[in-house]
Amino acid sequence: MLFDGSQSPFFFFDIDFDGEKELIVTLWEGMCYHGHNAYTVYKMPVENGCFVLSPIQGEPFDKLNGYTRIDSV
Repeated sequence: MLFDGSQSPFFFFDIDFDGEKELIVTLWEGMCYHGHNAYTVYKMPVENGCFVLSPIQGEPFDKLNGYTRIDSV
């Protein structure tokens, strides 16, 4: 999967392969280059019946951009 194939402002994908999808938010032109996006990944645990967004930090999750390829096999 190539991240830059989506023109959506956000999407869901199990990026850490734990069986639960994470929220991935597109940071339009977030790489400081025209037409190249960066992405922020959020875990969405449920606490007291509400989703709580908590960003996943550290490599490789804080380095996702339009050139990132995910081998989902």
